[in-house]
Amino acid sequence: MSEHALTMLLALARHVVPHDRMTRAGRGWQDRLRADTAIVDVEGQTLGIVGLGEIGGEMARKCLAAFNMRVVAYDPYVDAGDGAAHRRHPATEPRCGPRAVRLRLDPRRAQTARRAACSAPLPSRACAPHACLINTARGKIVQQAALAEALAKRRIRAAALDVFEDEPVGPGNPLAALDNIILSPHVGGLSESFLKGGALSAARHILEALRWHPPGEPRQPPRRGDRAMQRAARVGMMSEG
Repeated sequence: MSEHALTMLLALARHVVPHDRMTRAGRGWQDRLRADTAIVDVEGQTLGIVGLGEIGGEMARKCLAAFNMRVVAYDPYVDAGDGAAHRRHPATEPRCGPRAVRLRLDPRRAQTARRAACSAPLPSRACAPHACLINTARGKIVQQAALAEALAKRRIRAAALDVFEDEPVGPGNPLAALDNIILSPHVGGLSESFLKGGALSAARHILEALRWHPPGEPRQPPRRGDRAMQRAARVGMMSEG
């Protein structure tokens, strides 16, 4: 998931999607120096993270190590001295100075997150015009109507969303008509390794359930006719190997 957010961050900073369209249309070399597609180096820029869980922490670590970014994070559940968690600005303050704000929160914190991220949804002077918003957490954290208005009026430079208030998203969504936003269909965690790991984890849990026996009784090997148990045992051996 953190890799997907990082990909979006770099794509916004380097204008990957607009440059691809310009090149395909035969306007790449003529238009590559346009002011609205000026490339921004992420080196040394500020990254604001709301919700410093496992994935948010990974995002912070990668951006610090790879790009020496200044990471400003807010998470009421993380100690202020824990790594990149700098609780110097309450998330409810009407400010948005970082080059990018990434949202990644546990579902149990969704209500708190929504109040923090959307209590004052992108008013005219809340965000620096160069700021970018990235959300790979929960769609309802960001009020899409407010985001669409802020993007259309260039109150913020760009955004990238992998999650939405209502899914699936179609061409009728106002965000789809904007040229300064990247949209992906909730695929941030659907990598090949994640899917394989999830399948093996499910198989291991099934195997453990089938192996269950009352306390004090010896474990019994699968009966010859117990096909489900035999298949689960094979999957378990494959995953362990």
